Amino acid sequence: MSMQDGQSALDLSPDDIKAYFIKAAKEHDKGLSIPFFNSDFFGVTNAHNIKWANSRLTAQPFKTFAQPLRLKHIYGNHKPLIYIACTGPELRAIKPFANHAKANKNWKYLELNTGHDAMITIPVELAEMLQSLK
Repeated sequence: MSMQDGQSALDLSPDDIKAYFIKAAKEHDKGLSIPFFNSDFFGVTNAHNIKWANSRLTAQPFKTFAQPLRLKHIYGNHKPLIYIACTGPELRAIKPFANHAKANKNWKYLELNTGHDAMITIPVELAEMLQSLK
């Protein structure tokens, strides 16, 4: 599954996640944003890093999930398509996108055995992976 022109992230989200985001945004600030999830939800396990990250978190603008994608060019605009899956744990809402990239020969699929916040949990490994893509 990949998002197509005219679709939003909510369009492709599991029904329970979609309903939660809509309800949370309405209750939080009348639909403008979704309250932040603590960093441990995204796989941060070190107590110091959890405290550091949580003190910097802000609400996520709702339109980042609800606004339809408008493509003016093909995916990647003729640049390599690369997907880095953070698999430890992998977020359920993102897994279909990872599966699509993994199965599609047009995508280079890479994995990091960490949660969604790899820049906090394994910054050196992430930086090395990103630098290897030059």
